[in-house]
Amino acid sequence: MSLTIQTSFQNIDQHAVHAAANGKKANGAAEGRKNMFVGDTLMAEQNPIEVRRKLAQKRALKVVGDAYANDRSVESHIDERLSHYDRMSKMRDAASSELKDINARQKALQEEYHVADDSKEQKDLELLKREQDMRNNVLGDSLTMEEIRRLDEIHKEPLTEYQSRSLELNNMAGKAKEDMADAKREMNAATAAIKSINLERLKADPMRDAQQTAEEIMETASKEIQCMMMDEVKDGIDEKTEEMKEEAKEKAEEKKEKDEIVEERQEAREIEQSRIEGTKEAIDEIRAKQKKGEDPEIAIDELLKLASPTDTAKAVSDSLNEIKNSMKLLEADLKGTTVDEEI
Repeated sequence: MSLTIQTSFQNIDQHAVHAAANGKKANGAAEGRKNMFVGDTLMAEQNPIEVRRKLAQKRALKVVGDAYANDRSVESHIDERLSHYDRMSKMRDAASSELKDINARQKALQEEYHVADDSKEQKDLELLKREQDMRNNVLGDSLTMEEIRRLDEIHKEPLTEYQSRSLELNNMAGKAKEDMADAKREMNAATAAIKSINLERLKADPMRDAQQTAEEIMETASKEIQCMMMDEVKDGIDEKTEEMKEEAKEKAEEKKEKDEIVEERQEAREIEQSRIEGTKEAIDEIRAKQKKGEDPEIAIDELLKLASPTDTAKAVSDSLNEIKNSMKLLEADLKGTTVDEEI
């Protein structure tokens, strides 16, 4: 029986490990499990998979444990019946031995008084013994009407000393016979009870059924845990996908912002270039008027205003120098018009 229980618990442990780990290694042997830290227990309780595995294991162990306890209770009952049978058997043997001793004493008493088996005294004694046995509830043949009438006549005469002493021994024998009958009855009851229990065991095997139920519990838990693990993986993939979408969205927004900045800068450069082109046209116009001998219609300060603040200092300075040389202006006339290169 202990071997069956051990195998059942080993199967449950194996199912629990396969269900929870998905490839994880089992942590040590039984001694390692006994020394489990409280922190590990708390961590397991926080993990839904570990909680489900431990709950299934607990239920499976309870099924097997209850079946084992019930089986031990039945075994205990059988042991009690066997013990009772042994006690009754000893009681029967003791009563039988006592009855043999009483019968031997009665035989010796008959020989002592020299009473013959076919004498009237002995025949009357045998009838008196049967009457005594009936009063003591000793099993035997019932008295006939003729025997009852004969007993009435016997009781009218006094008992002989032999008959009186022999009836005393017969009364003791009646107690022994009663003990023997009780012992046999109890022995038969114990035997019937044990046979009934064994017959029920042949019809069903509670321990085997409990082990099968425990394995089914662990198999169901294993499937549920696998689904839970797949859901976790799916949730992780969905979460990663969502993160990638968010990241792609952020990158798209960043690219859009960068494109807008590039576009704004391009527009600024185009504006700057148009202003520079405008300045060049003004210079060309001044040169053309110089060639014709006409005074320029635009002052140097006006030329400075044509230049955009975003114009490079070098480009403006070069243009002014070119105008200065072409107009043959004096340096004194251009004082204060030099553009600070740091602007």
